[in-house]
Amino acid sequence: MLVSCQEPKARQTLEPAGHVFTDARFNEVARNEPYHGDFRARRSAYLAGADHPGWEPREQVAARFDAGISHWHLRAATRPLVVATHGMAMTLWLADAINLADPPGFWDDIRLPDLFEVNLASRTADRVVSTLLFQSP
Repeated sequence: MLVSCQEPKARQTLEPAGHVFTDARFNEVARNEPYHGDFRARRSAYLAGADHPGWEPREQVAARFDAGISHWHLRAATRPLVVATHGMAMTLWLADAINLADPPGFWDDIRLPDLFEVNLASRTADRVVSTLLFQSP
């Protein structure tokens, strides 16, 4: 089951593997972010707990993302669920869902296009070689 946020490049990342559903619950953090200054430091501070005016509350991001995961996990049934999303939103969800130890560090280490296998039962998120998603059976 392939699902992405509404950003075209996220959907296009998954399209070589099959039909992709889109869901706004996987969109990036809604924010009013200036174009000047150090955006990485600003985003890292947000992930560490800093409140920025005009930024979606972290708890709201994690809750909407979790609702999306729950919805699509049920629809996927026994099939693997693959979600193409954004780094900050995913990091906030992982911080909540698996008690991610260092959200800013995790986010800073994401490379495009990274693939993480998340196991909610064991509370782990392990990086997988991204090209595995697109190998032919």
